[in-house]
Amino acid sequence: MKIRHNVKLMFLRITVMVLAGVLFAGLAQAQDNNATTESQSLSGNSVPTRVTETRREVNGRTMVTRVTEAPSINGGYAPVNVTEEETVRENDNTVRVIQRSFIPDSNGRRQLSQLTETETTKLPGGKEKTIRTTSLPDLDGRLQTLRREVEESTPINASTKQTTTTVFQRTGDHLAPVQETRQVESQEGNVTHVQSTQRAVDVNGNFLTTQVTQSTEKSAPDGTRTKEERVLAGDPGKVGADADMIPSQTTFTKQWKDADGKEHSSTQTYSTVIPGVTSDGRLRLDRESTTVRRVMPDGTEQVIQEVEQTNPGNPSDGPQPAEKVIEISRPGVGGKTQTIKTGDSDTGNGGMKPVWVSDSQGSKKIP
Repeated sequence: MKIRHNVKLMFLRITVMVLAGVLFAGLAQAQDNNATTESQSLSGNSVPTRVTETRREVNGRTMVTRVTEAPSINGGYAPVNVTEEETVRENDNTVRVIQRSFIPDSNGRRQLSQLTETETTKLPGGKEKTIRTTSLPDLDGRLQTLRREVEESTPINASTKQTTTTVFQRTGDHLAPVQETRQVESQEGNVTHVQSTQRAVDVNGNFLTTQVTQSTEKSAPDGTRTKEERVLAGDPGKVGADADMIPSQTTFTKQWKDADGKEHSSTQTYSTVIPGVTSDGRLRLDRESTTVRRVMPDGTEQVIQEVEQTNPGNPSDGPQPAEKVIEISRPGVGGKTQTIKTGDSDTGNGGMKPVWVSDSQGSKKIP
């Protein structure tokens, strides 16, 4: 009896040790990362908000929770929106992402406002298929699928890939196709060509081309990248299948790094539709933006973005200063990073004034 009792006791100890090891291993695999952002408007035109993002990884599953809070009538802050995004790797070929959005009800309890499920599967022959479904609760709280996107990517040859995306929306008691986008991307050395054709369903249920986007991107040996993108839209003077595609907008983008290590980006947008100008079909410069990023020796990162836009009141003057954003990120104690972001906007008389400030502190992911 004593021997049998000792055997049982030893088995119990081993079982406890195994369970403790499994629990410890599970906790060891869990990785939490938190970040909190507070922002407020200096002009007083918007409500200050606080955003807290928590990232947790356990056994290959990633959960990101984002809580947006605003001042409460009872004092302090209260949640106004909560988003949960869960990423699950089903197998070597399939990844599923579930995103849930919640808002508070009249009693302050959170209620589901939207559910989006995305499943991406790798198929034989280099093909890939993504299905994204969006559902909303009805008055009784039951989920109804309102929108579905089906994206299928197929390699045509070693340097060309075609991607077709079809959008379905609820019509009555079923989902019907309403829009289709077909994109063809090809690579020729250091040049990438992309053509995207958008089609929509007319009143008769037929697909008609509504927009064509053509882009060419080049990369130079020194790292400089240039891109030209042309947008063609249907001629407003014609309708139906006879509508011609005419130039609507052209954008030029350039990215480069100077001798001091600063990263530059500039964008110029020409459009046939300019605020305050009667359109005659010609492309005119409407918007210019520049971005400069640099990293200091102490790890501080500074990004300055300036935007010039056509003023509808004086369109003949061309693009004028409209916005300036300065973002400074400094490494802090314990691996944390503090980011201060300020924005200036046009005062209307040629000057600029600060309109908002965003201050965030968060932890970097530990490798």
